[in-house]
Amino acid sequence: MPDESTGKMPVTPVSRSTRGSRIRRGVARALVGMGLVALWPVVSGCRHAILTFHRIREPGRRLDPFDSCPSLDCHAFRAILEHAQGRFVIVPLAELVQRRSQSAPLAAITFDDGWRDNYDLALPVLREMRLPATVFVTTGKIGASEPFWQQVLGGRFREAARDGGPAAGRLREALGLAESTALDPRCYRATVAAWKQLSHDERDERLRRVAGGGSPEAAAPRCFLDEEEIREMARCGITFGSHTQSHTILTRQPPEAVEAELCESKRRLESILGVAIDMLAYPNGDCSPQVIGAARRAGYRIACTTCRGRTGPGDDPLGLPRIEPPWETAGGSLDPSLLRWVMR
Repeated sequence: MPDESTGKMPVTPVSRSTRGSRIRRGVARALVGMGLVALWPVVSGCRHAILTFHRIREPGRRLDPFDSCPSLDCHAFRAILEHAQGRFVIVPLAELVQRRSQSAPLAAITFDDGWRDNYDLALPVLREMRLPATVFVTTGKIGASEPFWQQVLGGRFREAARDGGPAAGRLREALGLAESTALDPRCYRATVAAWKQLSHDERDERLRRVAGGGSPEAAAPRCFLDEEEIREMARCGITFGSHTQSHTILTRQPPEAVEAELCESKRRLESILGVAIDMLAYPNGDCSPQVIGAARRAGYRIACTTCRGRTGPGDDPLGLPRIEPPWETAGGSLDPSLLRWVMR
């Protein structure tokens, strides 16, 4: 109603909470527009965050469009940790799970797979910043030069994109693709997604057809942590967990195979480190009630998925969500000014 003395509509004061809600909605829209929606749980005032990393690249090394494994360069990695320090108290993963009913915002740092660059590039940053972290190791790859099948497949796509001609023809034929199909990063990622649904045997057979005639990936430098690097990282305060024996998607395996993947990897790490291993990260983040039950029976008490979001007291400790920085959208590096805002 208009004010009788002035004839004007009264101005309703906007509360700080209302302004804050509007700001958060605006930021959410901006993040969606920029493809950074994965960081929204941080902006919206979530209490605890488990950050996920995979590979760390040397400064200036460009993101490989034919590698589906997430990676960040050292500068982006450091920037994320610096701004996380301003928003959270960073603690070991086991401590976060133990204290997740507390209101103080906590964060934990995790790495999946056990890549060698976790030792060469990530560990010096973590030591300098005095930050704890947990590395989930695929134990069948310890000390290996052969990468995962995704990188082998990416190598064939990279070769075809670079050389064209016979290499491209061989790859299209092996994949059953039309001659007009562009062998670009989009095609590579679609192939990776489709192959994840295959059985081990079928995928290995397709990979043999695709890799035939290419340069041997095993000739490359060692890709993964070896036993001594794992022990040295542990002496520096890094904790370790299992990422299974072969990085198989557990929800697609029979119960006996799931049990073997969980138990063998646990035993291997325990033999290397001489301590009990009770933390797990599900390959591809996939789990089910049956897989969670198998993890519990195998002796795990903490397990992480790749479901995006915060973690709190209501979460099953064997099904914890995590937050992965938007490595792909950002091209592997992030604008520090953006991080300063979103981690506020």
